[in-house]
Amino acid sequence: MEERLERARRAVMRFLEEGGYSESVRCAHRRCIRSLCVTALETGAEPTTGNVATWLGEMRERLSENTYKAWRIAAYRFADAWENGVVTIGVGYAHEGSPYYARLPEWARLLADGY
Repeated sequence: MEERLERARRAVMRFLEEGGYSESVRCAHRRCIRSLCVTALETGAEPTTGNVATWLGEMRERLSENTYKAWRIAAYRFADAWENGVVTIGVGYAHEGSPYYARLPEWARLLADGY
């Protein structure tokens, strides 16, 4: 499991580097992924999309709102890399849980999904 976790971590970090993301975004992803990996190794639960959603629910009260939002995106990217080997482009699941997302017009949702 450790090797596969490391491959998923590298895939996410490569995605961020190639996408030109800032160091603060990379740092938030590293911290989130480190916590996810520790949890996965301790519990034996694979970081699938469903397990990540459960983990985020448990973490929500321990994190500030801004940190939670950053970790939510990072966690789903990591789950995507775990399941697919790479981070897929245009996945909107990181934003779909937001009540603000639900109120956006269709054109704005497409824009957010592209981010």
